[in-house]
Amino acid sequence: MSADVHRIAEASLAWLAQRGIPPTPDHFRVAFTHLAGEDPTLSAAIAAMSEQGSGPDVIQSRALYERFFGGGEAGSLQEHGRRLADLVGRLQGELATAGQETRECGEALATMRAQVGKPLDVGRVGELLARISEETDRMQAIAGRLEGGLASGMAEIGELRRSLEAARAAALTDPLTGLANRKRFDLALASLAAEARAERRPLSLIMADVDHFKAFNDLHGHRMGDLALKLVAALLLDHFKGRDVVARYGGEEFAVILPDTDLAAARLVADRLREMLATRQLQTRDKTRLGRITISLGVAELATDEPLTELVERADRALYAAKRSGRNRTVALMAGAG
Repeated sequence: MSADVHRIAEASLAWLAQRGIPPTPDHFRVAFTHLAGEDPTLSAAIAAMSEQGSGPDVIQSRALYERFFGGGEAGSLQEHGRRLADLVGRLQGELATAGQETRECGEALATMRAQVGKPLDVGRVGELLARISEETDRMQAIAGRLEGGLASGMAEIGELRRSLEAARAAALTDPLTGLANRKRFDLALASLAAEARAERRPLSLIMADVDHFKAFNDLHGHRMGDLALKLVAALLLDHFKGRDVVARYGGEEFAVILPDTDLAAARLVADRLREMLATRQLQTRDKTRLGRITISLGVAELATDEPLTELVERADRALYAAKRSGRNRTVALMAGAG
């Protein structure tokens, strides 16, 4: 290991320790990539988190890893590819074996047919009939074995297809909240925005962030922090229906894509959600009350020919304007607004 790499590795461990983040391979990769300056976008995301406190905590670090390094989707696809290759190889082998045995049966029957044309006695006829019966039984066994192998292969293909669909769904789902993850959000936004533009219909985006989440996490612990995120996720799923896409954007930040919804309607529905959450009391299973949690929300509507990155950035600016103005607020920004 070179001196620079060793220095960055030690700094990465210290960086994680300062924030109470366990030095798992995933968290270490986030820290090392940031401190080595290998990904400016990742470093910018960490800087944005640091503006509100001491920087990312364990939940935010996990979200950064999911966002920038993609989780285990590639490994899952590799495993499915390996299983499919094994299945194809097995079926090819069974077909090749059956083909060879079928050819052997055909050759044996051809030989017997030639012998039938010659003078035969009763004993010889009986012998040929016995051999024909054996070859017929052999052909039936080959056909049965091949049919069973193909049926088994079809069943395995069906199981592989279901498993792959489940893996794809998992790759697009946030494991903590069950909401769409950042990757699915990006895919859905691109698709729904293209549809909105083609049909000249409105589309709005809400970005929401849990207020004072780091302080809540530090006070009550990560388990209660996870509980708070799950509560927000459940309310989001109850509040938005139909074609709306609800996602965990990263850490304690959530996003909602609202097709067929203009800015005024999106702001109204966002404010209703904010008010609803503010009335909820968070408590543990033993009924210990942890107080209320609130969210700040930013709302933006897609403008004609606007890049999607600008839509997301404007909704983010609206979100942070809500936080700067006192939190537990909803702010909407029109295109062109600062």
